[in-house]
Amino acid sequence: KALRSQMNPHFVFNSLAAIQYYINENDFETSEYYLVKFSKLIRQFFDISVMSKISIEDELRLLKNYLDLEKLRFKDKLSYVINVDASLEKREIPTMLLQPIVENAINHGIFNKLDKGIVTINFKAITSSEITVEIIDDGVGFKKTYKKSKSNKSSQVLKDRIHFLNVSKDWEVQYFDEPAFPSANYVGN
Repeated sequence: KALRSQMNPHFVFNSLAAIQYYINENDFETSEYYLVKFSKLIRQFFDISVMSKISIEDELRLLKNYLDLEKLRFKDKLSYVINVDASLEKREIPTMLLQPIVENAINHGIFNKLDKGIVTINFKAITSSEITVEIIDDGVGFKKTYKKSKSNKSSQVLKDRIHFLNVSKDWEVQYFDEPAFPSANYVGN
């Protein structure tokens, strides 16, 4: 629970900074719209933070709201595509796991691009108890931007979260960020 509570501080800070920017620009309509979307997303985070698992259907709603908010922050420099095997929407995955990976794809991939970037999220059924989630960005690359950052606390929190999920024996989560793209495999339930 403590790890889940640490997952999104950068997102909250960046969103508040974007709202402040629109207020300072006297763009009250955009700042109000952004604030309403932000408050709905924060409410979703609070609602799921006490849960250990979430349906893929609910996770999709959360990711879409998050990505729509990031599109506002990036002034449409960002687009996204989400593909889901139809058989998966009722399946469950651990909560508070995918959004930080998507956030890293945006902040380390799309943010440093000069032109528009795209994030693609694919949910694929492997077996009746195993799925793969691919999070792909067409950005400059995590390794290039990671070297520039002094620390990557969110990556460590993610690794710790995966470790504790695997120790719980309820899930078997594998996370790969090489060679081509980050993905997470879930086996459970």
